[in-house]
Amino acid sequence: MNREVRKGADGEKAGQTAGLLDELTDDHFNERRDVRLNERLDGRLREQRNEQQNEQQNEQQNEQQNEQQAGCSTEAAGDRLTFWGTGDAMGVPRVYCDCEICDEARQQGINRRYRSSVLLEGREGAFLIDCGPDWRKAMERKGLRFIEHIVVTHAHFDHIGGLPEWADSCRWLNRRGQLYAPQEVIDMIVRQYPWLPAQLNMHAVDQGCDLAGWHIEGWKVFHGKNGYSYAYRLSKRGYVWVYCSDAIALSEEQKEPLRGLDLLILGTSFYEEKAEFSTRSVYDIKEALVLLQEVQPKRALFTHMSHDIDLRRDYALPEGVELAYAGQMVELA
Repeated sequence: MNREVRKGADGEKAGQTAGLLDELTDDHFNERRDVRLNERLDGRLREQRNEQQNEQQNEQQNEQQNEQQAGCSTEAAGDRLTFWGTGDAMGVPRVYCDCEICDEARQQGINRRYRSSVLLEGREGAFLIDCGPDWRKAMERKGLRFIEHIVVTHAHFDHIGGLPEWADSCRWLNRRGQLYAPQEVIDMIVRQYPWLPAQLNMHAVDQGCDLAGWHIEGWKVFHGKNGYSYAYRLSKRGYVWVYCSDAIALSEEQKEPLRGLDLLILGTSFYEEKAEFSTRSVYDIKEALVLLQEVQPKRALFTHMSHDIDLRRDYALPEGVELAYAGQMVELA
């Protein structure tokens, strides 16, 4: 009887010991697994930080080079335009695409393009034209914490996708932003983002407006299958330029404000777009060159470019016609 009790007790102890060993082994395995996962996670985070740092360094170097090419510092007199983005609605690289241009752009190449936007700065003030989904990145690259004035061309996502973040920054800073657009564009924006007026003052510019010393007049332009956009003609002390990022097949009436310009910034998504015309929405380069021959600006810069355009390629453009790139600076004088 005693032997059986002893054997039962010994068996129970052995079972407890085995269970403890199994538990310790599981704990050890889980601990090692957690260590490996943490190591892998730390490695990925380091890679992401390095990529972000490299991207910021490359973009800062580009901006410094642009300033040197412009021949003046950021505190220089006169007004300056900076391209914050020169891409079309999808930007470059395309998430889904492995073409040569997208691959080059992923390596922080010259073909990396954020959604189209320009910043105008001068002694009399500053304002941004369009506020797409890359707005926050552009603010970080520029080292800005607040921008007060933004002009909007039309209510498509690649031109207004950053407005909620802008409004939220206004809320946290307890400052009001000033948004300028034709009334029908404002109405569309508010329908999409009904909370924006709590942080932004909306200014209808159907009769024109004045910002940073520039007189600004907008007019409706044909945007192909996407309906319409607005272009803006800006003038100050005899210098006149137009921003027309989203347009195609302009009528004679719509072309009229493009005449007599010192600078025309025009959207061109492809070099030669093969798609059926009824499906298109923006000029291609070959069509834009025909338009330039007609309206004769002193200088033209093409923006709103897709992954069809390779900035490393020589397109044999006429003198005074260039492909814009992110960070490019232009003196408006």
